[in-house]
Amino acid sequence: MEALVESVNVDSFYSLNTLMAPVNVYLKVTGACDLKCSFCSQAYASRRHMDFESAKNLLTELKQMGVVSITYTGGEPLLYPSIKPLLKYGQELGFHQTLVTNGVHLLDDVDILSMVQTIGISLHGTPKCHDALCGVNHTFSRVQKSIDILLKDYPNLSLLLNCTLSFNTIHGKNMEYVVEFAKKRNLEVCFGRLNYLGNAKEDEVINPNLYLEKIHKLKQEYSKISISNCISPCSCDPKYQYLTHSCGAGQTMFAIEANGDVKICPSSNYILGNVFQTKLSKLLHGPELRKFYQLNWLPNTCQICKSFLKCKGGCHAEGDGKFFLHTCDALLLQKEEQVWEKIHNQKLIMKNVMIRKEKKNYLLISVPLRKINSIGYHTLSSLNGEKTGEEILALYPKISNMKDFIITLYLDGIIEVRL
Repeated sequence: MEALVESVNVDSFYSLNTLMAPVNVYLKVTGACDLKCSFCSQAYASRRHMDFESAKNLLTELKQMGVVSITYTGGEPLLYPSIKPLLKYGQELGFHQTLVTNGVHLLDDVDILSMVQTIGISLHGTPKCHDALCGVNHTFSRVQKSIDILLKDYPNLSLLLNCTLSFNTIHGKNMEYVVEFAKKRNLEVCFGRLNYLGNAKEDEVINPNLYLEKIHKLKQEYSKISISNCISPCSCDPKYQYLTHSCGAGQTMFAIEANGDVKICPSSNYILGNVFQTKLSKLLHGPELRKFYQLNWLPNTCQICKSFLKCKGGCHAEGDGKFFLHTCDALLLQKEEQVWEKIHNQKLIMKNVMIRKEKKNYLLISVPLRKINSIGYHTLSSLNGEKTGEEILALYPKISNMKDFIITLYLDGIIEVRL
């Protein structure tokens, strides 16, 4: 997709730095789970188990590639019938092994605890809130019992509380409760921004300021708090942007489904190939990922943003997961729609901006400097305060990123609503 507008930098072309191999691989050993979490991104996944021999061969391949860490997930990985021998094999290969679990079955077979270094345990609020979100009564009490026994009997284990920031969790005192629970036990807390996938796909997109404000305050009292799942800096208040970060999906980490499908992350719907049919090393150097790494498929608003190198365009898994067509990030899409709602039926006019011809392109002498192509120039030149945003789109039905172009220049202050 040709960019209608570009940033003017020493080098305005950005590409992800690729690695020889990912650092961490999420291994989804099963899709089975005995909880019914209302926000689960994996709710519609197959409940099948990964074939044990295939899983062993896969671990061998990952070790040979140079992968350092394996995160076993699902579903609920402790429902995988072969979890114990698989963890034992991973231990023999020397992986750093992490379990991401709902915590209900942690005491079913304590022998596996010596085979892992880190356990991430779900805890989403007060006992009442947690049980309601998980859809099963007494879940909280079972998780609390498991945590307290592990802390007493397995002091060398690293435990992490994973709290998903759903609409219910961020209201009331649920976040504060989880932090206090962790503080009493000297545990780390990881607040995970909700991914709008699976059960949460149709949920109302939460304004991140609602929970970032709370996290900002809680971190003043307890330092062992982190945030997972990327939050684009442009979607929140500047004073909370220090809490945001990009995602390593498709770069430092990948995910493998129980059936062998390879994805950039556990939540992605985009399948890069199947590791049981093609070696992972080959898939990681295939044309789909090379295209992904270029990042020039992202909207202009992302590519010319001052925070682009930090953000990298937000989440690449949300929505329909078609990251070659448009941004997938629900927060970015929400922001874009909010701006469009504001200007789509308003008559637009170009501000008094000097323009210089630059070979086939045109330089907008403004702050910041922008370079536009010939289509962008003719569009911009036609903005005399007589056409609305919708009318401009109608003139260019074949230019898929025209809407993004208009929004970008409006945010830059190069075009404005005619008063």
